[in-house]
Amino acid sequence: MSGDRGYVSGKKIDKLMKKELTNIGLTFCVYGEYFDLEALTRIIGFPPTMQAYKGDALKRRVSEETFWEYKFPPIETLYISDCLAVFE
Repeated sequence: MSGDRGYVSGKKIDKLMKKELTNIGLTFCVYGEYFDLEALTRIIGFPPTMQAYKGDALKRRVSEETFWEYKFPPIETLYISDCLAVFE
């Protein structure tokens, strides 16, 4: 082994420094026993992609909680802050 322990060759450094973008999806959810879904939608300012009151029939089950959910489209990035920008 050479005396350059702890160092890597230039080729390996280039590979380590090159970060590939990834798809990040963000879902904002509010869950609870019961709350007014329409009031929450007015407060947040945009409609949910999915919502249900406790006991509502869903595709494959009955909702065990009241929930309001919005799934943002995935974006290609390295930083979660890019996803959170929608809340600014």
